[in-house]
Amino acid sequence: SRIDASTFCRRGVFLGSIAPASGGNQLARFLAVKPTTDRTFASDESVVAAMRVYQMKQPLQPVTVHATILDARDKVVFDNSQRLETGPFTSEGSADYRMTLPLAQLGTGAFLLRLEASRSGAPAVRREVRFSIQ
Repeated sequence: SRIDASTFCRRGVFLGSIAPASGGNQLARFLAVKPTTDRTFASDESVVAAMRVYQMKQPLQPVTVHATILDARDKVVFDNSQRLETGPFTSEGSADYRMTLPLAQLGTGAFLLRLEASRSGAPAVRREVRFSIQ
């Protein structure tokens, strides 16, 4: 069943490695992420965070996804925003978001990835996942 909210992320965030994609469309690229339950990675791995963003109210509006990574001392070590325009949203109001984690730039230790989706006139929705780098 659908939750009556302006913007939300169903089921949260998943992490995965990039698998070879066949085809060049957006769905093929999104599905090219091979999910993993691992949360410890090497700094030279290519790891992607992905989630599906939903808009329940019409008309569709652009959604901003703000990604931050915090270290074990709650210091922001990565900060990025991406605007999802209305074009990628399906007629049912969903769009896929993904980002490559900058593992090589972070060093070793424990981290928290925080993704926050927001649109005009609606409260932001936050999803978080912990991971570590060896």
